Amino acid sequence: MLPRTLRGKAAETQRQYRACADILREMLRQLDPQDITPRDVKTVRRELESTPGVANRTITVLKLILAQAVEDELIETNPAANIERIKMVPRTRRITVREYDAIRANGDALLRAVMALCYATGQRVMDVAKIRTEDIGDEGIFFRQQKTGKELVVAWTDTLRAAVAEARALKPHALRMPYLLGHEHPTYAMVYKRWKAACKAARVTGATINDIRALSAPASEELELAE
Repeated sequence: MLPRTLRGKAAETQRQYRACADILREMLRQLDPQDITPRDVKTVRRELESTPGVANRTITVLKLILAQAVEDELIETNPAANIERIKMVPRTRRITVREYDAIRANGDALLRAVMALCYATGQRVMDVAKIRTEDIGDEGIFFRQQKTGKELVVAWTDTLRAAVAEARALKPHALRMPYLLGHEHPTYAMVYKRWKAACKAARVTGATINDIRALSAPASEELELAE
């Protein structure tokens, strides 16, 4: 049903919707459309509430998919139809270096590698997760930002080289991997689950993984250039 949901959408919207579909597969993988209830939809919203934008977009995708299921007469009603969006408010929370270190100390190897790459590049989590081997060059790492479509190269620094080495150490004997982090890139759901568990273990509340951008020198420079 996803291809029909994507039909006619802009390329960037399609990329975002596919990412949301990955989240839904991870969170609802035990359920068929006819088994999904409004409570399940609310659980998805609650699990993602620390990232309201992602939560709202994911619920929108679920509503559209279930609407297709209604049209195909697989289900009688759409259990997501009356689920309200999370109210968006300007974000003022900023992660501290101490919190970053505590969360990282409580994360597994994949989360630590993703965090190190976010810190070293100043890029958003899914831009980091989708670094392709071919994007790593002599000058640095090439990015085409998923959210903005902007293209840029983050130049090599000692911190970036260490982050890439840490990522490669996840699969030291693997050959010809299309992505820096493996044969398939980690999904947002995979990273989010690990982030949430590490935050809980570190007793850090209200932080999102994209908050790491505020700590990053490359991100600060990028934001200054955009002003």
